Amino acid sequence: MRKILPYLFICVFALIATDAFAQKHVQDARLANHYFQQGEFEKALTIYQKIYKRDPNGAYTNYVKCLTGLERYSDAEKLIKKHMKKRPNVPKLTVDLGVLYEEMGDRERAEKQYEKAIKMLKPNMQTVNALAKNFINMQEYDYAIETYHTGRRLLNGSYPFHFELAEA
Repeated sequence: MRKILPYLFICVFALIATDAFAQKHVQDARLANHYFQQGEFEKALTIYQKIYKRDPNGAYTNYVKCLTGLERYSDAEKLIKKHMKKRPNVPKLTVDLGVLYEEMGDRERAEKQYEKAIKMLKPNMQTVNALAKNFINMQEYDYAIETYHTGRRLLNGSYPFHFELAEA
């Protein structure tokens, strides 16, 4: 029994420490989101940078939005391109770069990114729907329609996207 007691103590201590560590992460995320929603991008950015080191994908979207909110466009562009290198076949990241260019006032470069994202599509209904809905949320309806038409072609007409096209 005496041999087991130290191991038991270590296990209990590890569980308590892990729980406290997890709570700190949750508190950080809540605080960052609060600052973000209040438009206090500088405060939110500091926390998102810490969160990003632990969970790049979880903090990515609001981290980019904070950078653009602070008009730190080159930093936002670097961050987006970094994610694009890690995940080169994700059309949403290409759209994110287009959105950034749009915010910078460069519609032409934005449109090139949107077109590139559509060309990246693979014959996958979920990816087509996700990209089109992304365009719809941005009120880029022509690109949503183009996405559905491209998806229809890639899927060889097996899913025609009639309902989705009617909504777009």
